[in-house]
Amino acid sequence: MLSVSGLRVSYGRKAEALHGVDFTVGPGEIVCLIGANGAGKSTLLKTLSGLLRPDAGTVTFAGERLDGRAGHLIAARGLVQVPEGRRIFPRLTVLENLEMGAFLRRDPAERRTSLERVTALFPVLGQRLGQAGGTLSGGEQQMLAIGRALMARPRLLMLDEPSMGLAPLVVDKIFSILRDIHREGTPLLLVEQNANEALRLAHRGYVIETGRLTHAGAAADLRRDPTVRNAYLGWREGNTGVAPGGGKGGKNQHRREGDKGDERAFPGRRSPDRIDLRGVGTPHGQTQHARGLSVDRVGGSGNAAGPRNHRGRRPGRYGRSFCRRLAAVGRGVVRGRAGPHLR
Repeated sequence: MLSVSGLRVSYGRKAEALHGVDFTVGPGEIVCLIGANGAGKSTLLKTLSGLLRPDAGTVTFAGERLDGRAGHLIAARGLVQVPEGRRIFPRLTVLENLEMGAFLRRDPAERRTSLERVTALFPVLGQRLGQAGGTLSGGEQQMLAIGRALMARPRLLMLDEPSMGLAPLVVDKIFSILRDIHREGTPLLLVEQNANEALRLAHRGYVIETGRLTHAGAAADLRRDPTVRNAYLGWREGNTGVAPGGGKGGKNQHRREGDKGDERAFPGRRSPDRIDLRGVGTPHGQTQHARGLSVDRVGGSGNAAGPRNHRGRRPGRYGRSFCRRLAAVGRGVVRGRAGPHLR
């Protein structure tokens, strides 16, 4: 259905973002493209949508060459994108945002049919048709962006980071809706950093790194590939567990291992929210308390055989001005409030 061959795209004369990309999306498929920030994922979708002009290569959709064509002509052929960051019109109502997706369709009956389909998929949008789009939550705005694209009756729907910035429960709901859209007969090309969810949803997948496709295959095979697991699924070789991202091993295991590593590297640190500054000198050997941050008396860091002051205590590492400022920050005097590392 969609075939991309030898695609090269540059920003300016020397900054080449895509280096000869080749991939396909078949009828009825869900294909995902995963990769890190700056790998070229969004550049690829912008090129397919006509927002960027390729330097070389071909884009063929349903037997027709689309590379180099204007964006509205590509959308009219049924290749429709949900952009990264939602990009809704915040001052327009939900209904007006949805109608913007159908601006190329002239038949009022078809527009009404599409609107009924969208409100059936997203009941919350049907309840808020008169509400300004900018007042919706992040998840609802993502639903609005997907619904706007569906109003164009796409033959292939491309989604750029649909889970970005959303809570985990909302992400689960978005991916469930994508399954429903595919079940109704719309193929999907999904660009996503949440590699685990993307590979669970897709039939096939590609991995892009610095503008080149490095891995390709069935989604289940990519999830078992050691390189993909190490780089994108939060999985390390040698871990024992049932699956990446859950149970034994996976992301949670890495967090636990990271915490232990922090304790080994910083024995006095018990949690990221508590900082122990033993040995930092304070004026007159007093103990200052600054929103849970304790600064111990002078002498903790001094040399055991070092010189002592007139009170018989060893001097600390820091002077009085530093300690007074530290205490003032803790009380919220300096800059209005304590920094996050002192809370």
